Amino acid sequence: DLRVGDRVDVLAATATASGYIAADVAVLAVGSPTTGGIGAGAWSVTLAVDDVTALAVAQALEGGSVHVTRATGAAPAEVDLRVLGVGAEEPTGDGDADG
Repeated sequence: DLRVGDRVDVLAATATASGYIAADVAVLAVGSPTTGGIGAGAWSVTLAVDDVTALAVAQALEGGSVHVTRATGAAPAEVDLRVLGVGAEEPTGDGDADG
């Protein structure tokens, strides 16, 4: 069972890829699992993340599935937002709107 103060890694999985989107983050709150009906067994967890990571988690929730695993204390996993399509392509052009 997760508890306030635990450290976790957050993974995202889509139809084509999976990877870490946050590593070694603190658990701030844990909600109780739901019972009965659609979504039974779902629970909530509040994590201490920065604004960029919060957006990555929101995108992962919208586009696939999100998994939370207890951090082991080993070196943090490498976060790779390309699993969400963020930073997957190199920018093209020189950024000049005139061409």
